[in-house]
Amino acid sequence: MTATADGTLWAKAQACRFVPSSREEFVAATQTFEIGADADLEEFCLAFACHQQDRVALAAFEDEHLRHGEVALRTFGSQADTISECLQRLRSDLLVQRKGEHYIRLLRYAGLGRINSLVRVSCIRYARYLAKYVDKGSSVASAQVDIDDVPGTTELWGQNEPEANLIALDLKHQFKSCFQNALLGLGEEDRTLLRLYYVQEMTMETLAKLFKVDKSSVSRRITRARARLLAGLTENAGATELMQASELFDGQLDLSMSRLLRSQAG
Repeated sequence: MTATADGTLWAKAQACRFVPSSREEFVAATQTFEIGADADLEEFCLAFACHQQDRVALAAFEDEHLRHGEVALRTFGSQADTISECLQRLRSDLLVQRKGEHYIRLLRYAGLGRINSLVRVSCIRYARYLAKYVDKGSSVASAQVDIDDVPGTTELWGQNEPEANLIALDLKHQFKSCFQNALLGLGEEDRTLLRLYYVQEMTMETLAKLFKVDKSSVSRRITRARARLLAGLTENAGATELMQASELFDGQLDLSMSRLLRSQAG
């Protein structure tokens, strides 16, 4: 990112609700997570303020985003202790800076305008994990597991669960049409990067040389391109069933991406 682009983002950030207190730290964060002109800067500034442990920002995240997880869990039929445990662990997962990591994990996902979706999906997956794997005689709080450790959807629900059967929707015309629209909504560079990685199976090292960047930058670009594709998929899907399917698709993304991209290239 150029100095001009950095300055433009900083100038725009001054109009956000949570104005960054340090230009140097803010610019460093936007460079790390490759925040561009098309990013939801209001959302990123909120996440950055949470990273700096701004109490007002943390309260705003609780009121404006985390509550969506509680609503989703109640709709899912979770009990009060499960809801409390899921929300608390999600707070820890997204808002607590881990040893060896420079930023809180919320910043990884901020800027795409999809934090509410992230919260809802994470809470439901975690509740499903607890429902299946926690011994019925134990309290949910006793489960020693991190959200990052929640297994893939097919392993978690098995083949007889209705949600797992929704994965088959990615082979149907309606789902594939939504995927195509979401793919077309990406920038040319994102589409090229995903095709090279998933279809042509280029390694991170090869892509780094091709794009003349380091390997970690390629990894971040792929992560954000995947996130943008999923965001577009959910927006295009619309119907509840397809939104559920997109959540499952997210869980098995590496298994599905190659096949769906190949079908679009054909």
